[in-house]
Amino acid sequence: MFEDYSFKKEKGEKFMYYRIPVAERIIDEKKGTATLFVVIDDIGYKVVNHKKGPSRANIEDLKKMPSTIIVSNLYIEADSPEKAVRSFFGNSFGASCGPVLPACVIDKKLPIIEINCPRIGTNVFGEVICGKEVSGIPIKSGLLGFCVLEHNAFPQNCDVEKRIAEIDKNKDCSKTCIKVGDAEYNVTEIKIK
Repeated sequence: MFEDYSFKKEKGEKFMYYRIPVAERIIDEKKGTATLFVVIDDIGYKVVNHKKGPSRANIEDLKKMPSTIIVSNLYIEADSPEKAVRSFFGNSFGASCGPVLPACVIDKKLPIIEINCPRIGTNVFGEVICGKEVSGIPIKSGLLGFCVLEHNAFPQNCDVEKRIAEIDKNKDCSKTCIKVGDAEYNVTEIKIK
């Protein structure tokens, strides 16, 4: 059973967004669109099955398939980097799938990034928006649209994704070390004006 690491925002309270670099161990069956998690020999895997239903491959078949590690960005809203890390472990099934090696872990080669942006927020549907929510329209976007962190093209002048990529390439950027449980993580910050 997971502890509840979700955070209740009081009216007017501003949380930060944190980029968590997540490494996923994946077996790609190349047959459908479903995703499931399995444990094979105490190691967790995310199985991507490109069919419309659960995988028909048994554990022995999956053992013979190659696995890859894919790193992706997960954005978590929290009031501290420590709470963002706890939220990942408390709410990501892949982080607990596999007693020896989980299917999903935080990639420690990349820093956790605190995104300090005065326009970032969420709408009533929980989608990340840019600017104050526009009322009276069904899509509930922000004044400047949806945030580029949600893979939106607008606002075009926002460079947050480019800055995240630069931080990932630059191993010498300033970082703070945090400790959550027994693990240590590097954290850095991006300020958007």
